[in-house]
Amino acid sequence: MAPHKPEIELFDLRRDPHEVHNVAEDPNYKEIRAKPLAELNNWRTPEIKDQGLSEDFRGKGHYPIICLTDSVGDRVQRNAEKINTISSNTAPQLVSDTNA
Repeated sequence: MAPHKPEIELFDLRRDPHEVHNVAEDPNYKEIRAKPLAELNNWRTPEIKDQGLSEDFRGKGHYPIICLTDSVGDRVQRNAEKINTISSNTAPQLVSDTNA
């Protein structure tokens, strides 16, 4: 798996049925890529009135105050670092018994 997932993925299922080669940035697929994006935008705005995340929604604690822009790999790494810091601060300390 790639460490960073691209914003847009597009696969030619006839040539690549296992979805290995992302052709989203390939100029030969420019028109094909544009069509579903246009359909998505046409659906989001007039059909469901999607305006993104509102401040009301964020204020209810259902979503982070800021949108996450980093990759999943970045978040995993950051969480691992937090866990390591917590673990090292709370790990039991071995104490030698000098009276034995």
